[in-house]
Amino acid sequence: MRHLAADDVLQVRLFNVRMLMAILICAWVVFSGQRWREQARKNIEAQLLREKTSACRVLMDRFYDLVTDLDSSVAIADSGRDLARFLEYDTVVSLEGTKFDELFTNEEEQELFRERV
Repeated sequence: MRHLAADDVLQVRLFNVRMLMAILICAWVVFSGQRWREQARKNIEAQLLREKTSACRVLMDRFYDLVTDLDSSVAIADSGRDLARFLEYDTVVSLEGTKFDELFTNEEEQELFRERV
């Protein structure tokens, strides 16, 4: 086996570093592309859901004093400022993320709500 000159060793190391960098860049592109696709899919699904429910929302707004959106864990999904005003809170605060059953002051009403949801 032949011995490599110092310049050749440096060239081999530089090549190895460049190959490693190329592999890391490719991996980053793949992972960020997957994350971007997933985020785009979620945004599209949310937009489709909003469009689908907008007709129902318009009807409910006509018949009810207040309509608010809840997420899958029955927490308030929008800011809830209209709900805070409706409940006559002293200060209009954002109720986003608040569990809806926590708005009941009576424990029996909370339990009844949980049973029916």
